[in-house]
Amino acid sequence: MGSLHLVMSPLGLTSCLLRAGRGDVVLLLEDGVLGRLPPLTEARWLPSFFILEAHRQRRGSPSLEGVQPIDMVGFVRLTESHPVVVRWY
Repeated sequence: MGSLHLVMSPLGLTSCLLRAGRGDVVLLLEDGVLGRLPPLTEARWLPSFFILEAHRQRRGSPSLEGVQPIDMVGFVRLTESHPVVVRWY
């Protein structure tokens, strides 16, 4: 099973994308929802992407194609199913 990457800033997303790979999960939260993602339809090596919907709405960020919105229950489920959690600030 891959790692869960918690991304809290746009800079953190840049660093995370250099290390996360296929089988990993990236969760955008806090200011990480403002980061720019690569084209998700073209890269099969990319991890799965999720976004904490409440944080996206609070910051006025648009919905992102290929990124699944989740709530706090979904966040907890991700942490329960991924024993390795990496935080990116």
